[in-house]
Amino acid sequence: MGKGSAIKTGLKEASNDKIVIFDGDMEIDLSNGSHVVATLSEPSTNVTFNTGISIDSIGFTLVLTNGADNQAIVWPSNIKWPANTTPSRTTASGKTDIWVFVSSDGGANWYGNVAIYNFN
Repeated sequence: MGKGSAIKTGLKEASNDKIVIFDGDMEIDLSNGSHVVATLSEPSTNVTFNTGISIDSIGFTLVLTNGADNQAIVWPSNIKWPANTTPSRTTASGKTDIWVFVSSDGGANWYGNVAIYNFN
């Protein structure tokens, strides 16, 4: 899936007045909102979080759709996962997972988990 297709998917899925399109690097800027919809368009994507606001307790959801099969994600190292293991995620093209992230220290550290797995 190319960027044009990713844009079409983003426009279709968007429910707010802001739309963010990512390429190979996904910088999630929470000053843009706490509900992020993204479609992976590269074989591997590096993810970073930028709180963009001054607040101790913060959280967001990430609705993440695969643009192709077996796309990799490199998550930030400051995420604490359940049992210290990154949860399994959907890897089939067109499938979506919803991730939830929360921080109680202004984004220095995050707790993350997949909330809804493998739907389209």
